[in-house]
Amino acid sequence: MTEIFKADVDDPEHFSETLEELFATMASGGRFGAHKIRHFNGHLFEEATVFQLNEEEMSALATAAEADWQFIQPSIMGNLFERGLDPNQRAQIGAHYTSEEDILTIVEPVLMAPLRREWSALKSSLASAYAKAKSSSADRAKLTAFHNKLASITVLDPACGSGNFLYVSLKLLLDLEKEVIAFATQLGFTFRPRVNVQQLTAIELNAYAFELAQVAVQIGYLQWRRDNGFQNDEEPVLQVLDGFENKDALMKEIFRKLPKDLREARAEEHIAVAPLGSDQLEIAAASDELRAIVANKKRKMSGEVRVYHERGWPSCAWLANAHAKLDNAVAHAYRFPVDLTDEQILERLLALNLERSADESETARKSGAQKRTSRVKTADEII
Repeated sequence: MTEIFKADVDDPEHFSETLEELFATMASGGRFGAHKIRHFNGHLFEEATVFQLNEEEMSALATAAEADWQFIQPSIMGNLFERGLDPNQRAQIGAHYTSEEDILTIVEPVLMAPLRREWSALKSSLASAYAKAKSSSADRAKLTAFHNKLASITVLDPACGSGNFLYVSLKLLLDLEKEVIAFATQLGFTFRPRVNVQQLTAIELNAYAFELAQVAVQIGYLQWRRDNGFQNDEEPVLQVLDGFENKDALMKEIFRKLPKDLREARAEEHIAVAPLGSDQLEIAAASDELRAIVANKKRKMSGEVRVYHERGWPSCAWLANAHAKLDNAVAHAYRFPVDLTDEQILERLLALNLERSADESETARKSGAQKRTSRVKTADEII
């Protein structure tokens, strides 16, 4: 990239044409000048149009190209997405960057804690074999079963934004799989890594966030493999993430289908609750009847939605238990006590949204002041 800048610093039009050639080559692999370019695919470079930049933009890009981008944190994508939106639009769609610390308060108890308990019990049962570095086919079968489970888990975020929840979830699954592989090696077994980015599924209505999330999770996946001693020599470098959909989660058929028996409803029938606009509610349930019950219990206040289910419905005991755990996890994420009443929860959510609104107003004020001295790009220009 630096070479391209040096060659075309005074010719923005040729610079754009050269970048288009580079991106087109990255889409399928091949030669670009004297360089051999790997096959990237992943649909990232299917559209290779590069808009002509002005002098100021060329300068900013040249400065950025001097940095070492191989260690960029994928979580920064959330910040880029949020800052690329108009402050009023951020509030309307509930687009707020969530830190990894906050994400862990949800992902750890909901996704990882059950797996860690199962893994701990399995290690205990194999402790003797591990200490002696001797194992049996039965030991291998136990490890294989757990490894298969890790590699078959699907993580869905029905309003994924820039993909931070998905990235953190994948990283935790990869860390646990690495531990399993190391344990198996001590017992004389060779397990290949199988947890991968294809286990992530997502729905996102915002087209910009939809594309950004796919880039973020793939960068995170490749970085994790590199940093943990695994090769990234396979091609294409990027994978096509068929599990990502650019649509409204409410329109997804899986959230509307009716199982033959609610007692047999599987994990695919999700309950999804997300911070949305004040006139929006995202409810995905196993049946129309359950959706009606949820809708009758909904609470809405300043863009935050909390959904309550009828705990006593006999055919949905599994759902009531799952939602009780989710309630506790969400309470911890907001740093709320778990025993608050509905009214206390709403009061705190209102206070939180008023605080966010004040912050956004201050940001908008500063942005307006900045516009008097410099031009600020619009969201469309950034995209």
